[in-house]
Amino acid sequence: MATNPNLKERGKIDISNIILPEDTPETDLPRTVPGMAAMRMAQGQDVKKELERLKGERGVNLVRLEQLHEVSGRKRSLSTDEYDSLRENLRNNPLITPITVSKRADGDWDIISGNNRVDIYRELGRKEIAVYEVEVKEGEGDVKAFYANLLHPSLPDFEKYMRFKNRMKEAGMTPRQMAADSGIKESTINALMTFERLPEGAINILKNDPWCVGVNAVEDFAKITEKGRGAQVIDAIALLSSDKKLTQSNAIKLAASDSVPAKSAKPAPIINTFKIGRLKFAQVRGIENDIRISCGNEEDRAELQKKIEVLIESHIAGKKTSQ
Repeated sequence: MATNPNLKERGKIDISNIILPEDTPETDLPRTVPGMAAMRMAQGQDVKKELERLKGERGVNLVRLEQLHEVSGRKRSLSTDEYDSLRENLRNNPLITPITVSKRADGDWDIISGNNRVDIYRELGRKEIAVYEVEVKEGEGDVKAFYANLLHPSLPDFEKYMRFKNRMKEAGMTPRQMAADSGIKESTINALMTFERLPEGAINILKNDPWCVGVNAVEDFAKITEKGRGAQVIDAIALLSSDKKLTQSNAIKLAASDSVPAKSAKPAPIINTFKIGRLKFAQVRGIENDIRISCGNEEDRAELQKKIEVLIESHIAGKKTSQ
C-alpha cells in the first residue's frame, strides 16, 4: 500500500508526471462525445486539485507587501536595464517564481531572496506577492540568501567575489572549504578571489559599477598591477566604467601602456532610507540626474507623489522668477 511522502519528498514531486487530459492514451478514451466531455472535466478537476495540493505543501502563500522586510546585504544588484526589463516583465506577466521569506517574531516576514521583485511590486501599486516560506535558525538567513543568489547569471562577478569573501570571512573558511560547502568548483572561487589583487582605487570603482570588469579580465589587470602599474589599472577601469563602448580587452591594453586617458569614476549613488520605527517607509536613490523613490505601499506612494509634484511645480516657478 502506498504511503504519503514526507514533506522533503513531496518537494521533489515532478508535476510534469501529472496526466493532463490531452496526454491520456487514446485507447482509454470513452467512445461517446458526452462520455469524453465528462472524462475530460473530471481529469481537469483532478489536475487542478493536484496542483493546488503541491502548491500548499510547498508553502506558497500570498503576503501583503507591508509585511515584507528587506535585510541589509541580501539584495541582488541589478543594472538599470535589467531592473527596467524586470519591471516591464512583472507589469505584464504573472510572477512565476515566488520570493523566499522567513517568519519573524512579530508575525511579518524577512525577505531572503526576491527584494527587487518586491520593490517593483510596490512601484506597480500591487498589494500582495506570492512567497515561499522557509524555516531558518538564528543567523542562517544571510547564508540562505547567499546561496539563493549565488552565481545567478545576472549577478556581476565582482559581487560574487564580495559575497564569497564575506561568507568565507564570517565562517572562517578557506576557498577549498567554501567549495565543499557551496558545491562550486574551487577553481571558480579562486578565480573570483583574484579581485583582491586589484588596487584599492579599482575596488572602489567596482563597488559603484560592479559590471565593468568580469572575472576573465581581472587576472590580466591583477598582473599589470603587480608590475607596478596600479595607477594605470585604476585609470583604465575608470575609463571602462565611464565609456561603455570600450571593451575590457582594449582597457587591458591601455593599462599595460602609457596612453590611458584619465577619467573620473562614476559617482556613487546616494541612498536614504526612511523608517517608521523598524518599518521601512520609503527609500530614495539618487545618482547623477536620476531619482528613484520606492514606498512601502501604494497609498503612501500616491500621497508622496502628489506632494513631490507640487514641490516640482514650485521649484519650476522659482526658476522662472529668477531668470
